[in-house]
Amino acid sequence: MRGGRDPWQEFQFIFATNIESAYHMCQLMHPLLKAAGSSSIVFNSSVAGVVAIRSGTLYSATKGACASVYRCVYRRPPRKGWDRFRASVETTGDVDSHHL
Repeated sequence: MRGGRDPWQEFQFIFATNIESAYHMCQLMHPLLKAAGSSSIVFNSSVAGVVAIRSGTLYSATKGACASVYRCVYRRPPRKGWDRFRASVETTGDVDSHHL
């Protein structure tokens, strides 16, 4: 248990931070991205989603899921209004943070 949260609260916090936020931001930004004509979304993932590092199982799993959300957005079938839309994912290494 980190930060005084029980394991379920820890799961909800990390999942909301790494997955729900990216998914909902795509939904909220859709009208603006469409209006811009050509636009991009950059997802922030981590090498923790690809290989085991000391950041913990839950963090690694959600960063791997973030890369999956990216693949779903990037590989979606072209639809009217989204044909000039790009998505990419940044996979960073260790970052000094109190969350790790």
